[in-house]
This record gives sequence, structure tokens and C-alpha cells, in this order.
Amino acid sequence: MTNYTISFTGTGILPTSGSFTYDSTTPGFSNFVVVWDGLTFDMTAGANSPGIIGPTPPACLNGDSGAATSFQLLTNCGGPDTAWNSFNGGSETQEMMFITASTSSLCGLAEDCASITGGAVTNSVTPLGAAIGTFTVAEVVPTPEPSSLTLMLLAVGFVFVMRRRIAKKLLQTS
Repeated sequence: MTNYTISFTGTGILPTSGSFTYDSTTPGFSNFVVVWDGLTFDMTAGANSPGIIGPTPPACLNGDSGAATSFQLLTNCGGPDTAWNSFNGGSETQEMMFITASTSSLCGLAEDCASITGGAVTNSVTPLGAAIGTFTVAEVVPTPEPSSLTLMLLAVGFVFVMRRRIAKKLLQTS
């Protein structure tokens, strides 16, 4: 399992955070969350079962299916044909989606494309407007905890001391 963060650029209100955990051996997402204008979108189900429209999915998806398709969309696709989109789904419902298309029209009804759509969120205040932009995904590299680092340094020190003792004994015996 590997953790990733998503950074957003674009117009309108940008999402403040995005992250997901992906297991390439399964393949599958154990979580996928985006926060946009104070609303939290759980996109895990959508990421594990992305929407594919048209007979010819974009080449950047590498012919994968299921969660592997979503992972390709997020990490392998790019450029003007890949974007995030957040929009008012009607009434007080908001939706978040990641999309990629075979052409620059970004997933029109007649286009070949793939999308990850987050579960709709009800906003009890006022329906928000739409926003769109591009995104980048980065793997989260874990940093060792201080206690692990201390143990590692002690082990290196121990090995150094033992090597010196062994070397000293070898010099004395020769």
C-alpha cells in the first residue's frame, strides 16, 4: 500500500487537499478523499470502479480495468485532456470528478473517456459553483520515526566498534 497526495491548480475554488492509498498488488484503493470548499468527498468507491465512456478509452490508461484504470488516470495521464472538476449537481448536491479524454473536449457524451466520480455531498448552505483545473499526484515518502533512527545509529555504532575489536585482535595475533 502506498500513500499519495494530490495538488490542484485551476480556476474557481480549488480543493484544499486530496489524498489516496493505493495497493498495486490487489489493485485497489483503500481510501480516496478530496476536500473542496469545506466539503469532504469520499471518492474510494468511484476510484475502485471508474466510469468508461466510448469504445476506445484513452491510450494513457494502458488498457487496464477497475482500480488500475483510475490509478493510470491519476498518475500516467496528463496534459490538457486530464483534469479535475467540481460542480453543482443540482439542488444542494456537489460532485467531484477526475477525468481524461481521447480529445481535448474532456469527456463529452460522444467522446471516449474515463472518469472517477466522488460520492455526491449535500451542502446545506448554498449550492456552490463549478471549478475546474489540473492536478499532480505525488507519492508520500515515509520518514523514519526518531526511535527507529536512534536504533539504526546504535546498530551502525555497534558494528563499527566490533570491526575495530576484531581488527585489533587480528593485529595482535599476527
